[in-house]
Amino acid sequence: MIEKMYLQYAELFSDISLTELELNEKKRNLEEIKEEISKEGDKSIGLDLTAHAFTNITDRLSVLASEYSVIFADVFNPQNPSKAILWPNNLRSFIIGMLANEKLKNKLTEKPSKNNNGGIEYHYDIEIKKWSNDRSSLIFTAIVECNMVKTGYFNWTDKRR
Repeated sequence: MIEKMYLQYAELFSDISLTELELNEKKRNLEEIKEEISKEGDKSIGLDLTAHAFTNITDRLSVLASEYSVIFADVFNPQNPSKAILWPNNLRSFIIGMLANEKLKNKLTEKPSKNNNGGIEYHYDIEIKKWSNDRSSLIFTAIVECNMVKTGYFNWTDKRR
C-alpha cells in the first residue's frame, strides 16, 4: 500500500516539475513578446497596470459586485474562487484581454496626455455587455500611456438616451 502511494507521490512530483518548466518557458516567451511590442513604438498597447490603476479598478469592482449579483458571480466566483477576477493575475488578464480586443478593432481615442507635456494617452471605452442590462450599459474606461494602463474606471450609461 505505501509503495503505491509513494509511486503516486513520485508521479505528481514529476508532473509538478514539468508544469513549472512549462510555466517558466511561458513567462520567458511573455517577456520576449512584451519587449518586442515595446520596441515597436506603439504606446497605445497596455502591457501592464500601474498600482494606481490596479487599486482604482479593484475598488470599483468590489463596489459593483456588492450591488449586482451578476457582477458578484464573476468578480468573486464563489463556485471557483481561483478564477475570481479580483485575483491580481486574473484582473490583469481580464483588463489586458479587453484592451487587446479593442485595439484589434481600433476602438481607442488618442488625446493629449494630462501628465506628460507633449505626450499622448489612449482612451479605451469598452461596454461590458454581460454586466449591462436593458436600461444601462456598464462602460469600462482605461487610459493607457507608454504601454501602461495608468487608470481605469467603470461608469453606467443610460441606453435610453
